[in-house]
Amino acid sequence: MLATTTLLLWGVAISLLLYALVRPLTGRPGKNFPPGPPGRFPFLGDYALLLLINYRHLHKAALVLGDYYRTKILGITLRDYPTIVVNDLTVAKEVLNRKVFDGRPDLYLARIRDRDYNRRGIFFTDGPSWKEQRWFILRYLRDYGFGRRFPQHEAEVNSELLVLIDLLRYGPKHGHERAIVRDDGYAKCPNVLFSCFANAFLQIVSGERLSREETGVLYETGANAMVFQREGDDYGTILSYFPNLRYIFPFSRKFQRIRQASMNVNGFIETIIDKYLRTFDENHVRCFLDLYFREMVKCTPQEPNFTFQHDQLLLGLVDFFFPAISGATTQMALLFERLLHNPPVIERMQREIDEVVGHGRLPTLDDRTQLAYTEATLREAMRIDTLVPSGIAHRVQEDTTLHGYELPKDTLVVIGLDAIHNQREYWGDPERFRPERFLDEHGRLSLAKDLSVPFGAGKRLCAGETFARNIMFLTLAALMQNFNIRQPPNARLPDLSKRNTGVIIAPEDFWLKFEPRLAHFYRTKVLGLFLAGLPAVIVRDGEIARKLLTRRELHGRPDLFLARMRQKQFHLRGINFIDGPGWKDQRRFFLRHLRDYGFGRRSEQYEQEMEKELWKLVEQLASGQRYGYERDFMRDGGAVKCPDVFLVTLANIFLQVTISERYDRERAKSLLVAGRKAMLFARNADDYGTIYTYLPWLRFVFPFTIKYSNIRGGMMGVNQLLETIIDKQLQTFDPINPRHFVDVYLREMQNHVPQCNETTFQSGTAVQLSMLLERLLLNSTVVRRMQKEIDEVVDSDRIPTLNDRVNLPYTEATIREGLRIDTLIPSGIVHRAQQPIQFEGYSAPENTLFLFDLDSVNNQPEVWGDPRTFRPDRMLDEETGMLALSKDRSLTFSVGRRECPGQTYTRNVMFLIVATLVQRFELLPLQSDRLPDLSKRQTGLMHGPEDFWVRFVPRRTRGTADQ
Repeated sequence: MLATTTLLLWGVAISLLLYALVRPLTGRPGKNFPPGPPGRFPFLGDYALLLLINYRHLHKAALVLGDYYRTKILGITLRDYPTIVVNDLTVAKEVLNRKVFDGRPDLYLARIRDRDYNRRGIFFTDGPSWKEQRWFILRYLRDYGFGRRFPQHEAEVNSELLVLIDLLRYGPKHGHERAIVRDDGYAKCPNVLFSCFANAFLQIVSGERLSREETGVLYETGANAMVFQREGDDYGTILSYFPNLRYIFPFSRKFQRIRQASMNVNGFIETIIDKYLRTFDENHVRCFLDLYFREMVKCTPQEPNFTFQHDQLLLGLVDFFFPAISGATTQMALLFERLLHNPPVIERMQREIDEVVGHGRLPTLDDRTQLAYTEATLREAMRIDTLVPSGIAHRVQEDTTLHGYELPKDTLVVIGLDAIHNQREYWGDPERFRPERFLDEHGRLSLAKDLSVPFGAGKRLCAGETFARNIMFLTLAALMQNFNIRQPPNARLPDLSKRNTGVIIAPEDFWLKFEPRLAHFYRTKVLGLFLAGLPAVIVRDGEIARKLLTRRELHGRPDLFLARMRQKQFHLRGINFIDGPGWKDQRRFFLRHLRDYGFGRRSEQYEQEMEKELWKLVEQLASGQRYGYERDFMRDGGAVKCPDVFLVTLANIFLQVTISERYDRERAKSLLVAGRKAMLFARNADDYGTIYTYLPWLRFVFPFTIKYSNIRGGMMGVNQLLETIIDKQLQTFDPINPRHFVDVYLREMQNHVPQCNETTFQSGTAVQLSMLLERLLLNSTVVRRMQKEIDEVVDSDRIPTLNDRVNLPYTEATIREGLRIDTLIPSGIVHRAQQPIQFEGYSAPENTLFLFDLDSVNNQPEVWGDPRTFRPDRMLDEETGMLALSKDRSLTFSVGRRECPGQTYTRNVMFLIVATLVQRFELLPLQSDRLPDLSKRQTGLMHGPEDFWVRFVPRRTRGTADQ
């Protein structure tokens, strides 16, 4: 069978060769055709000659021929197609601006992109359909920010850049990101930019972006787009001249790679189209897609060649999506390689950005005129590394002349953009990377000096030019503002001669380190910057932080809009987010009277009530769900969802302090709902106060309205439950006989309802417990040691109490290590300097914001040695094995007057819950082969994991008590 197939293939090949040799050769199209080879090269015409001269870079082969024939307008034949290659700027601009040259040839490479091999889309078509589709798509995409300034879209790009910066700064959080960014901080280029650039385009088309956890499909789609760009070539590939070669090895392999990559990209765009088509309402237009759907409805086909079709929309969007996800990103990768060869260019850009923008915000398009050198660097990159070196081929639509030469109809026209961008008569030293060539004598950008045409010109000008220039500028400026770039150790500088030319010029994928400037460049533990114009100091050293946190000048709080969002009328209330006399009075009153009911101190009565609540939790975990609402977070086999499983228990323990009551299990659903609302607030906020603190008006702009609604709705949900509880107490309130803390407060303030839910309804403790459980799942030896210790100290007929704590040092050390390594609030709560302050040789004016990077403090290598290792023993005395408080130098709860007032309460509750659970249960993952992925944790106001499931299986050596 194999021999027969081999003979057949050889027969086909020999037949084709004989046909090529004996068929009439067309030769040159006419006597007055531009100079060039005779055009009688067997089989492929001059295409074969180009391959022989330089098969990797056909545009350079054409330049060699042009030099040989001493012409800037080269005449060749590509099989049977008369073709000219224009390598001169003046002639190219004439061609690009004459209507007769606006046609496109029927290249098979373009047909491969369509499932039925039809000519569709915008870039590779011509005629009335092209004009109609191009007009419609560009006209209505503009309404959503494509090709023009649009503040809402710029805000979305800004959000995408923040995600990119977070990925580069802190590494991967989701599994699909690990193939793009390594744990050592190296990112794969151009792949690392795929998600950012693709989402920027999707926002224009559909009004939505994919969330970070969903962007795996964007990285896959970008990789497929790169296959097409690399496997094609700038003359359409040999398949455009002999399509039947796709059936013959090795051409079949190239065809399959190009075809499959195209179908994969189309498949992704089709999922976007179909998603919106399913919910399309012609009376309610949501985005550009709806406008196109409405046109499709109007143009119900009366004949087979009507233009507004599903597949035409698909290919039209692909034509714009392809360069967004693979073209612009590759241009950035080419620029990164150039910058590695030119460090002074990086330094000059960074100086310019630091002077104009600073560090409190990302650069915007409004900064562009003042960032002349940065813009010039980008323009120089597009000149010296012309992305599409031969453009997209044009077609002469009727017989015409060009500079005295006669061109018959259907002549192919190739514009040698790379040659034009390297013409010495225009550029002088074109081989040098010199951004200054685009600046005037005053250092301002001079558009008159930019003679490059990387996007073409005329009616066939690349429709995405403005979009591409804008997003590349914003990305370059943001990356230079925040990072230095360097190669892996001992790596050589990129060899720029090893780039390959497909449809575009592209380097091989390479790894690059984006090193945060604020950590490396300034080499400081006390960093000064600006947040939306406000001076700010970030403290990253434990000893300095302790000194500053105890200073009275820093007891102030800034007026954060995030804090106001917690109150119904947007007033500043509570304790943690206010300052001044009101804070002092409220803090003194709360702490003084809450202590009477067990908050912050030992209370036998309160501990007995906590013990009852813990027995309820043990019974619930052992026996499984009993009430309908519990099905949301409990399954058979001991499986429970964290942190939900802790919300009711923690809320009841807190309510015991405030109203001396707890909810029984049957009616505790409202506590679960409130806890989830608190989680919504904590996850959607961030540790710098959210963007709403600096630009509050964004809460009225989609999609910021969504996050705002989550934060606001979350806090209002918590407040609603607390108001219900307070109102119930008010109904039976007797100022003469206070029953609990709320009565004491009501007596003091009379009809003033407290607005002081500073515990976010115990969601913080629930999250901290959840992170500790993840650590224990990954460290079973720690669990075994805790169980051994507890079994030796605590009898099996009771659960641990606070009296056992001193005898359970390893259990206490485990909790302290969990609080250290997984700092719940990584940046604490922002402080404000209430007057000018001098510290560590620095000075800061009044109202300077101070942020204490508690996560960095709790993970300082010089303090902890191996901070990223979960090692409870570090908190124990080496000789006695007892807890050594002097070794716990963490700042989880801060220090000084602004120390978290709930520290003692939280430590007590966590100790009792953890010790009880470890005593009574084995902790197992939901699936034995799936351990927690700590990289998937996210930072909002608090650092924490996504919801996850674990199994609590009763220990065989211990019976669950009937209490």
